[in-house]
Amino acid sequence: GFLRPQCSFCKKMGHEESRCRFKMEQAKREKEARQAARQAARQARQAAWQQKAVEDDTKSVASAAASEASTAASSPFAPGAVPRAPRAPRAAVPVDVTQLSLSEEEEREARKVEKKLREIAALEARRDAGNLLDKLQLQKLEARAELEDRCVMRKLRLGYRRAVLGSSA
Repeated sequence: GFLRPQCSFCKKMGHEESRCRFKMEQAKREKEARQAARQAARQARQAAWQQKAVEDDTKSVASAAASEASTAASSPFAPGAVPRAPRAPRAAVPVDVTQLSLSEEEEREARKVEKKLREIAALEARRDAGNLLDKLQLQKLEARAELEDRCVMRKLRLGYRRAVLGSSA
């Protein structure tokens, strides 16, 4: 009974390094510090992305306001404007959407979106069967409306023809 193991980490008697609570606590603190650093970096990237999006929105609003101002200046209702003869209304030209087709790039995007929608449908079936979904799977489910509202998907719903992709062999 007098030969008790000594920890090579904390130098205390009664346990080995693999079971040392001081070493485990230190490892836990180091792991939490790494996670906090990753979280801070992720938040910094997200803040930079949001700032860029705000700047882009500001630029687009400013350019829209400038074009609106130039349009308003040439408007017949602007102060001091000389009235001109009214234009004849343009007749709506009927468009046969069956004659329109997707470009190869749009076809690739449509295939990617359709694949994601199939994956979402499978996740919904799993959820409806009573299986629990993790956070990322739930986020994927929430993206369904955005995917269905993409321009290429609206074109498909309108009846655009599918493009035939050339083989890349």
